[in-house]
Amino acid sequence: MDLSMPDPHTHARASADGDVLAWFEAPSAQGALRLAVRVDGAGIRHAADAAIALGDCEPLLAGIDDWAAEPIEWRWRGPASGSGDDDEPAVRSWLVWPGGRAMLTCPLDWLRARAAPQGDWARELALPALAATLVGGRMRVPVGALCDLEVGGAIVLEPSFRPAWYGVLSANGEEARSDLAGSTVALAGVADATPALPRFVSGVDRTTVLQAVGNADDPLCELRLALPNPVAAAGLAGWCAGPVGPAGPAASFWLCGDPLRPARRLAGGQLMPWGDGWALAVQTLGNALPG
Repeated sequence: MDLSMPDPHTHARASADGDVLAWFEAPSAQGALRLAVRVDGAGIRHAADAAIALGDCEPLLAGIDDWAAEPIEWRWRGPASGSGDDDEPAVRSWLVWPGGRAMLTCPLDWLRARAAPQGDWARELALPALAATLVGGRMRVPVGALCDLEVGGAIVLEPSFRPAWYGVLSANGEEARSDLAGSTVALAGVADATPALPRFVSGVDRTTVLQAVGNADDPLCELRLALPNPVAAAGLAGWCAGPVGPAGPAASFWLCGDPLRPARRLAGGQLMPWGDGWALAVQTLGNALPG
């Protein structure tokens, strides 16, 4: 039975051999945790069956408690309540134990608050790859300059001229919640990082990475580098070192959103060297500036 792609709105899903998934939930400081347990036969009919199902997963549950550094209070979701997963799918991750017949669904922030799991209980741990956004820095740009954007022009990327050029990698959907969500990556000036092959780094404050110089009254814009492949959830959780994977040279330039309006894509194109830094060669224009 494939547990890697659960239907978050179905409490029990039958497999070819009649197995079902029973859903449990527990609170955490970062959001709700959910556990799906594969059950043979008739599945979970009442609370006693639910207790038996959890008891069958005791080694896994003990491992999760140790990992969380606190006991987790699981509650059966009930025979018709569904998994209760109403969050954006991109900001959650699935940790699958095929041999343990169970799957933990948790916010990425919950994973970031913990080190990578260790021990026999986690030996078969599998994490998904998620669609992600790589922000290569932010800039304050005068309205006049944004209105003058044209195909064939170039946007000089101020963050790329710093001694080390950093970006922030986050799962799609996280940027709407917080600028601090995600993992810091190096784009240049650290080890052998390049815009085409960013590297995960630690110990770098994301508020510094996204800090934009310039007139505070000017619109806040950001560069987004194209990621051709999804990113491993272990990397988005901050558990990885080394290369992120290929990025660019395709990139886009966005007007940052705020609580009143979403971000807008202003231009797209290709990264190109520009002196000691980089620029975006504009090939397409997107949305006009809001009035």
